[in-house]
Amino acid sequence: MVVLDGAPTGPLRAALEALEASGRTVQRVLQRGHGFGPRFVAALADAASLGFQRLAIVGTDIPELTADDLGAALASSALSIGPARDGGFYLLGLDAGQLDLLDGPLPWQQPNLSAALIDRAHAVGLEVERLTTREDLDTPDAVRRHLSAVVRLVRETTGRDLGARVADLRLPRLASVVGRASQVLQAGAVAPRGPPFFPAFLSA
Repeated sequence: MVVLDGAPTGPLRAALEALEASGRTVQRVLQRGHGFGPRFVAALADAASLGFQRLAIVGTDIPELTADDLGAALASSALSIGPARDGGFYLLGLDAGQLDLLDGPLPWQQPNLSAALIDRAHAVGLEVERLTTREDLDTPDAVRRHLSAVVRLVRETTGRDLGARVADLRLPRLASVVGRASQVLQAGAVAPRGPPFFPAFLSA
C-alpha cells in the first residue's frame, strides 16, 4: 500500500510499475488530513480499516533503508522505531490495535519526536524495539554525504546514470524522489507474517 498526494511521476512511477510488473499488488491510497502529523496518522488508520493487523510506515528520504528494516518492523509485536539522527524517526511499526498511541499532540517534525513517542509507549507499558539509527536527507549536506547511494538508487530505479550532472541537480528534491522509489521496491522484497502494509508516506 502506497500513500500518495497525487499521481506518481518519474522514479516513483517507474518503481511502482516495476513492482506491479513482478506480479505484486500495490494499493494506491491518497493522503488525507492537514499537516504532517494528521496525514501520518490517517495513513495508518486507513490501512487498519482495510484489515491490516501489523503496520509499518517510513519516511520519503532514507536511502539507507533496507528490506531488513521493514521486515523487522513487520515481524515484531512491539512498537518498532527506526530512530533518525536528527531526533525524529524514519520508520514506525506497530499493531493496528496500538494506534491510540498516536492520539493527542506529538512534536511532529521536531528533534524530540522519537523520544516523546518512546516515553508515551513506556507510560502505557508497551515494549519498544529500536532499529538501526539512520540519517534522513533533510539538508543538502546530508544529501551530499549519501550522494553515492542516491546515484545508485537512480540507476536501479530508472536506469539513468546521473554522472556529472549530479552537481547541477536540486539535491534534496532528488534524494526525496529516489528514496521513495527505493522504498517501494524494497517493500516488495519483504515477506512479513500476513499481508504487508507499506505506506511510503509521500508528499510532492
